[in-house]
Amino acid sequence: MSSGIFLNEFVGWRSQFRVGTANLFTGQSPSLFYRSVLDVEYLSAPNHVNQPAEDDPATQVAVLDTLYKVAGIGLPGPTQNFENATMTYFRGGRGGPVLFSGFSIWDCRRSHEQALVDFVLTDLWGLMPRGAQGGPLP
Repeated sequence: MSSGIFLNEFVGWRSQFRVGTANLFTGQSPSLFYRSVLDVEYLSAPNHVNQPAEDDPATQVAVLDTLYKVAGIGLPGPTQNFENATMTYFRGGRGGPVLFSGFSIWDCRRSHEQALVDFVLTDLWGLMPRGAQGGPLP
């Protein structure tokens, strides 16, 4: 594989992307438990990906959706880059849909992690939860 082909062909990130550090406002004092800095990969320029519609090849449809965008000190503001997309869902690749995250879900609060994982498993992958729902750890 040549340089950059994975992000271009399989993930749909065809414009400029960067790796940055965002200072977060968590409402908590920084510590080992509450992180105040998050390392992210994000699209640093508009990235519109369109392909012909299946039922009407003359019509172009968007095949890259932004699921999460990131903002914070150290990242471009809305006048420089409108979205700073860090999690995207690409439906136009050769191997089927691809969910790409430019951040580690382990850096999020547990409730946010749970909501994100539930969304991916149920809404994107069509899996229904079985058994006990996650609760506090013993």
